[in-house]
Amino acid sequence: MAARSTGRTKRPTERKGELLDAARGVFAKKGISNATVDDIAARAGVSKGTFYLYFKSKDQIVGSLWEQYVEGFLKITETALADDGKQRDWHAVLWTIFEQLVGHALQHAELHRVIYRSADAQALEFCRRINEKVITRIAAAVRDGVDSGQIKLSEPELMARLLYHGTDGVLHDAIMSVTGLKEKEVLRAVRELYTKVFDAPVH
Repeated sequence: MAARSTGRTKRPTERKGELLDAARGVFAKKGISNATVDDIAARAGVSKGTFYLYFKSKDQIVGSLWEQYVEGFLKITETALADDGKQRDWHAVLWTIFEQLVGHALQHAELHRVIYRSADAQALEFCRRINEKVITRIAAAVRDGVDSGQIKLSEPELMARLLYHGTDGVLHDAIMSVTGLKEKEVLRAVRELYTKVFDAPVH
């Protein structure tokens, strides 16, 4: 007779989250191309059949992780821009956003490489839409900085786009090169770009 489980039944959202966490860990250790569904299921402590209750394939779980990754950029931006009711130091706020965006991107370098090398049109379009939301929020923060007199720019939205796309380009090149990927070097380059665009010191 099979042993009866004494553990509590987990909710679908909880189980799905555990599978995503397991996949993230397996991909970090073995790389996405070398990882298998068996590896993910074993790390999550479930059967292969349980995996297929939540995801149709390894590709689908990669897609779900990609959505989490891209949405992370928006979450970082919105968290930094949450109104705390105090007078804002806009240079500090904006630099915090870019510093955290760089770190987030480099932490997911392997996933970034796989998606771009596969030329997944749906994934890239999702990324474009989220990027536009992030840029819109950053541009609004830059305009607030201009209105407060802390930032001096004649075209705040265009300059926000320049900084974001410049940072995104540096990150993409660094990630796709695979070798020599150093967060300090990327941050130093982005910091220099920031000071040039906003003509201001970085905290």
